[in-house]
Amino acid sequence: MNREVDTKTALVVIVFFVAVISAWMHFNTKVLQVDSPGFVRINPAGNVAVNLGGDFYEVTPEGADLLHYSADDFGLQGIMGDFAFFSNGDILLYSSSYQPTLKNKLNTVARLENDSREKVGGEGFYRCVIQTLMCSDFSLVLPVFDRVFRLTIDKDDNVYLADTSRHRVYKLNETGDILAEFNQGLRFPNDLVVVDSVLWQVNTNHHELLAVDVSTETFGEKLGGFVVAMPGRDFPSDLEKVADYWYVLSMDNGMMNGKLGRFNKDGELLHTADLGRGADPVTIVHVGGKLIVADVRNMKFLALDAKSLSVLSDFTSTNISEHLLRAKQQANKNQRLAWAVVGFGLIGFMVLAYFAIKSEVTAIDEDVNNSVRNNTSLDMPTEDGQAYWLPESKQFLYARTYFKWVLPIVAIGGVVLCAVSFFTLKNSFIFLVIAIIILGVSYFIRRMFKQISDVALGVQEASLLLKSSGKHVILTEFKHVFYSHSLIALNDGVNDILVPIKLFEITEFERWVKPRLQSAKYLNEFQMMKVQWQMKSPMLIELIKLLVFLLGTILVIEIWRGWQ
Repeated sequence: MNREVDTKTALVVIVFFVAVISAWMHFNTKVLQVDSPGFVRINPAGNVAVNLGGDFYEVTPEGADLLHYSADDFGLQGIMGDFAFFSNGDILLYSSSYQPTLKNKLNTVARLENDSREKVGGEGFYRCVIQTLMCSDFSLVLPVFDRVFRLTIDKDDNVYLADTSRHRVYKLNETGDILAEFNQGLRFPNDLVVVDSVLWQVNTNHHELLAVDVSTETFGEKLGGFVVAMPGRDFPSDLEKVADYWYVLSMDNGMMNGKLGRFNKDGELLHTADLGRGADPVTIVHVGGKLIVADVRNMKFLALDAKSLSVLSDFTSTNISEHLLRAKQQANKNQRLAWAVVGFGLIGFMVLAYFAIKSEVTAIDEDVNNSVRNNTSLDMPTEDGQAYWLPESKQFLYARTYFKWVLPIVAIGGVVLCAVSFFTLKNSFIFLVIAIIILGVSYFIRRMFKQISDVALGVQEASLLLKSSGKHVILTEFKHVFYSHSLIALNDGVNDILVPIKLFEITEFERWVKPRLQSAKYLNEFQMMKVQWQMKSPMLIELIKLLVFLLGTILVIEIWRGWQ
């Protein structure tokens, strides 16, 4: 069965799947681009400022609307990253229309550094007067940003900026001049808080809250801190100081599934609040006896009781609710379109697989019939040494043909399922584990198929013959032969060989091979298993590897569940 693949058909299949994958990525990208909850800050008047895309909403602690302004109102291109307020109520923010490339996004996921991007026109930090909607350049000496950074401003209007991806922290005055900088011992610094002339910062990848000197002359000198010991959530990202307690948002290794923890001043964990599976909280603020948490993944602002850490309700206002509703509708629409693309792709793949398998099965029938017809002249092995090779069974050929399609189907389906669940479902880890198990099982079964496909069995006079599927042919009499209901074990004095009986047509096996096994020793399946172990049978070894793989996967799942 050595037929060439039709070039046009292969091209159609490739173009089809490239189109499906591209459409799926397009709609999932649009899901990520909707206006989602951003940073939350308290302005000097004690009101809550919420960022949603390029819009800002100022509301009372009770959720009553006060102000609404946007990047367009300020004449800016777009809003990126954190923002903060000066003591007079001016807002400091970063404007940029930059759209990251796929490479930039992958670097972000991998937490890599990037210092090479050039500034886009109009990009940079701006200090804006909310009452007049007028903005001015804040600093011309800071680098450009395309990823997360964090801001805070102290009572003297000094600005502290955590350049997260470049692992450094700046101190600037209110006009944007850099007063000091430090980068020692930092690994992805995040939120910053100034408390009693001490700068506290979240040192994410070192799993700690770090306290440093805020003075310009000794800026960055370590004064203390503590490790954020929250089981399974040891990557802190945001903090808030309330009385003698620290409230810390911390994530798992994938920077997801965040939890909120309350620590005492000595760094001892007192209580945790589970924000829900898949939560992606970006900020936490305290106002009016409650904590407000922005959850990007679940598209909402949560309000929690500061004492009990119990979830009270969603924190929102009329304007914020309407904006979130529009964003959710847009995200849901694109999610449905992405799922529709996946469904269309799977249906198309099954249709293509059906016709391909149907064509292969027809070809198998023709090959088997041709093989039997070509061997009809050998009703008995001839005296001149000519051999009769048993045809492979239809069942085995069907199984091999079907399985040739199983691995690609499982691989594509597993990748799509994992990717879709990562973007749209909360239990993406479970789907990932299921896909890994299916792929692992398929891989080991494929290896076992390859092992048993590597031999051909024949007869000559009173002897059994064996040849490889390659060019080299072995013709020999076997000194030791064992057989069971399912296997024949052969040894020629040098090589140990196992041949599955169901690999060949059973009628041909009964007619030609079984009479030549009269002197062989019959074993039950348990005894044959011992022979396979002694012979280090690749089939048995692959089966053992498969069992070890499954047990290892189960162990990983149990360990992961213990961390939750």
